[in-house]
Amino acid sequence: LEREMKAKRLVEVERDWNTDLQKVYESEPKRTRTHVSDLTWCLRQSALSRIHKPNWTPVTLYRFTMGRAMENVFFSNLMPNATQEMEVESDGIVGHIDFGSDPVDYECKLTWGKEPDEDDIQGWFENSKGYWLTQAGAYTHMRGRTTMNFVICFVSFIPRIRCYEVSWDKEELQDMWDKLIDAKEYLDFKDALGELPMKTLDTYKCKSCQFKEACDESE
Repeated sequence: LEREMKAKRLVEVERDWNTDLQKVYESEPKRTRTHVSDLTWCLRQSALSRIHKPNWTPVTLYRFTMGRAMENVFFSNLMPNATQEMEVESDGIVGHIDFGSDPVDYECKLTWGKEPDEDDIQGWFENSKGYWLTQAGAYTHMRGRTTMNFVICFVSFIPRIRCYEVSWDKEELQDMWDKLIDAKEYLDFKDALGELPMKTLDTYKCKSCQFKEACDESE
């Protein structure tokens, strides 16, 4: 009986946590400008975020919270001389670099994914974390650089921290940036028409999307 009572109490605590975390993220200032992250995932999701409140799953809330805690406490101690959340802007697109520094910036991530093999680091980024590369590449282009460092905490099974140096040539970064400009123009065009962008064909992006219900109810 005592064990059952404890289990029930944990359910109540978890429900309270979810409610509190949801309030935290809802209280944050709403974006009024187009951010790099608005253009690197699902454009329909970005459009819906402008008109609907997000409805995060508990798993997503916990991941966001743990990632932010790592940035604010752990990573900031590792890079005390860097500027946290450095804002950059170019062509009407805004970016917030996790830690801006000279001569190279740092983008910090937390993942439950498996650490890549030493001989397949590039393949791991390109095949599993392509949107990370696009985001970091955009920041790198905006800073007039060609190199960015990724500091990644791999949570499972034994937590590990790795730092990877990623480099592009200028042509690659310009091509990446041109595609983001195209995405922004499409997003703005649909917004001016009062329409939503097309649904993504990459349906895996719909999993745990905080706007899935609103998306499904929209034409």
